[in-house]
Amino acid sequence: MSEELPQSTYLISAAIVRRGEEVLLVRQQSTPDEAPIWALPAGRNEPGEILPDALIHACREDTGLEIADIRRLAYVTQLDEHENGFLAVAFVFEVDRWEGELHQPGP
Repeated sequence: MSEELPQSTYLISAAIVRRGEEVLLVRQQSTPDEAPIWALPAGRNEPGEILPDALIHACREDTGLEIADIRRLAYVTQLDEHENGFLAVAFVFEVDRWEGELHQPGP
């Protein structure tokens, strides 16, 4: 018996933004009835978008920060969401420098 493949595969770009010993996390909520969680700033890549560009866009949208220097790829992880019909591959990058002030995104 073969396992059914997920309908969609998504690429995710995420950032590790540090200030000294602190790591920036953002509050995310998938649906109104789920409890929010704390996570790294991240976003799903648009078709044809390269990973660093997606990372810069996601950080700007989630935090208001402008990423000035992406250091390196820290790790890659696969998120198996077969029961929800998708598979995601997350690329997590270390961020060296950024500019701007943190903001909280709207609802």
